[in-house]
Amino acid sequence: MSSPARLSSLRSPSRAIDTCEHHETNDYLLSEVFQKPHTVTLFFIMALIVATVPFYYQQTVSATQDNVKRGFLMMGVVYIMYSTMQPRDVPFTRPHPLIWRMFTGVIVIYVLVLVFVLYQSVDDVRFFLTYLDPTLNQPLPEKDYAANCDVYTPHDPHSYFKNVSECLFDRFVPAHFLGWWIKALVIRDPYMCWFLSILFELMEITFSHMLPNFKECWWDSIVLDILLCNGGGIICGGFTLQFLAAKQYNWVGLSQIPNVSGKIKRVLSQFSPENWTVFKWDIFKSANRFASFWILVLTATVLDLNAFF
Repeated sequence: MSSPARLSSLRSPSRAIDTCEHHETNDYLLSEVFQKPHTVTLFFIMALIVATVPFYYQQTVSATQDNVKRGFLMMGVVYIMYSTMQPRDVPFTRPHPLIWRMFTGVIVIYVLVLVFVLYQSVDDVRFFLTYLDPTLNQPLPEKDYAANCDVYTPHDPHSYFKNVSECLFDRFVPAHFLGWWIKALVIRDPYMCWFLSILFELMEITFSHMLPNFKECWWDSIVLDILLCNGGGIICGGFTLQFLAAKQYNWVGLSQIPNVSGKIKRVLSQFSPENWTVFKWDIFKSANRFASFWILVLTATVLDLNAFF
């Protein structure tokens, strides 16, 4: 008679085949759900939303302003849903190409709004913005960061370093840090990031006669901005680039991962890049690279200044 172990060994190949087929079936279902287009399904969802939402709001008496806002909002929703179905994919695929197609639709709407704004006066545009938020179109208070540049304030009852603490806990500190972290991931060159950081501080000095909040103390510009906020973001971005460049990218289906923790890591890794390319500018290698460097510097500086003017 055959022993149980012998029978088990005889059955193991079939079990392995069944398990493999089960994994392939699960991966096939996942690819069908998340990777295949569902144009007809999305079309019916869009038509259902467009047809039912107006009937809901018709039950209540609304002001014309609210109706116009809802109409423009639904126009944007319809175009964004259209963008998820028809336009071609962009180079970004994680976590899903649909999200980036939707993001492309949002960018197109934003560009169309900018084109409309170009043909309006400044006062009219500010008035239009009050439809989105009634608190807008009000003069903002300008803060002078160079009113008192004393580092040590022994006579202040609250803190011996009042001026430093006020600048350190300003809302622009985390904005600078996170902004330069992301910018380091985009540019992928620490020397260029440091150059842009110092250049923007020089732009602040240049245009300080136009914007009072561009006036800063020397320790605010050099220590807090360049070294701590901007520099900290650039350094963190550099470590992130090293991690992404050294990471081993091995994408497998969820069904092929045996444990729950591995499946969770695989789902979270879906929000990371599919692959990573190490890019070196080498601006002195050719005239085209040198020109591309200065075009990028000019564009980045104009975009940064545009947020304040």
